[in-house]
Amino acid sequence: MVSAERLVMMRKRHSFLTESVKGYTSLDDYVKNKKDWFAVVGIDLILECNRICIHFSFDNNEYEDYFIVQAAEGRLAVSPFVGCQNDFCANDMLNIFSGKPESV
Repeated sequence: MVSAERLVMMRKRHSFLTESVKGYTSLDDYVKNKKDWFAVVGIDLILECNRICIHFSFDNNEYEDYFIVQAAEGRLAVSPFVGCQNDFCANDMLNIFSGKPESV
């Protein structure tokens, strides 16, 4: 569980990242074009085998991991699931639109 205030900010970050992937169809191209910008502002951008992880680090070892994936239509999309440290200091995969942890 995360606070309502934090969910609002997570949704804003998701919206920002969604705008940044518009027009992209390749994970590799996105990384090539955006890696320097993310590095300058201190955000880790990591190309994994079938997705990009964008890792935000905050105070008190809190973090948020957003994932850019290849959507069915060939374009890139930002997943609604965000990896984060919840209010109980446990790692969680949270659907930021429902506010609930991913079902296992």
